[in-house]
Amino acid sequence: MIEIRHKRTGALILEVPGDRLAGARLPQAALHGGTLQGADLRGIDLRFGDLCRMIFTGADLRGADLTGADLSYCEARGADLRGATLSDARALGADFSQARFDGADLGNSRWVTACLDGASFENARMVRTDLTHARARGAVFAGAELTGADLSHADLTGAALDFADLTRAMLVRTSLRGASARGADWSCACLNRVEADLRELDAARVGGAVVAA
Repeated sequence: MIEIRHKRTGALILEVPGDRLAGARLPQAALHGGTLQGADLRGIDLRFGDLCRMIFTGADLRGADLTGADLSYCEARGADLRGATLSDARALGADFSQARFDGADLGNSRWVTACLDGASFENARMVRTDLTHARARGAVFAGAELTGADLSHADLTGAALDFADLTRAMLVRTSLRGASARGADWSCACLNRVEADLRELDAARVGGAVVAA
């Protein structure tokens, strides 16, 4: 059973089996100490919820509204968040490796030190997303909108950035070893001490980018 509590007051809202939460409207709820591993959470409304340290491994969160939610230190390996809204969310130190965010909105969200190895962000909106010190080895950002995103100190070894929009993105000491960026747009981006040979980034457009060794 999952206890649903109000984020600010701590009052118990309801107690419900985790497999019956699809489509539920629970804004500002606090979920603590439970697991929603493999749960069907499609379309759930958890806006501004306190979800720290919850387990969402393999959960189906397609179309979920997680606007402003705190997902810090969650375990969500292999979770499906396609088409979900995570704008202004926080996921500090969370594990979303192998998760799917295709078509999701992650604008202004924070993923500092998060593990995103093998995750897919294809065609996701990631405007001004904070990915500093995140690890996203082999992650797919094909077609993602990373305008103004901060990827400083992130490990994107082997990542796919093909046709991604990295306009005005910040990449300081970012690892792009073995990454592909065919057709990516680096206009006005800051690439400072990036660990990669730009010649290996498949003729990515770097017009106007600030490149420093």
